Amino acid sequence: EERWIAGCLRCRANFLHECAEQGFAPDIAFTTDDNLVVQSMVAAGLGVAMMPGLVLSFLCHQKVTGRALDPASRRHVSAYVLREHLEIPATARVLEELRTVAGNRVGC
Repeated sequence: EERWIAGCLRCRANFLHECAEQGFAPDIAFTTDDNLVVQSMVAAGLGVAMMPGLVLSFLCHQKVTGRALDPASRRHVSAYVLREHLEIPATARVLEELRTVAGNRVGC
């Protein structure tokens, strides 16, 4: 019975899928693709939101508390690089860090 704040179209599709899996249709009151705005709206009491843990690991409003979904929601994140760029140490390092972060549960 909460008002919800939803993200971009792609994120909203994942959000709606997760809600349907839990057996409800959210009352989406606001939409924005700006993660800090979503958290600021939550902090102001305008609604609740579902956000990726990866976002909450580096951008976390001090008045917002994140809770892991149970059961946990998973999404697929892909990184695309030119084959020849795989030999660049910085590119290899970024891909390695993405794999590490993807393997950890993160959040506020």
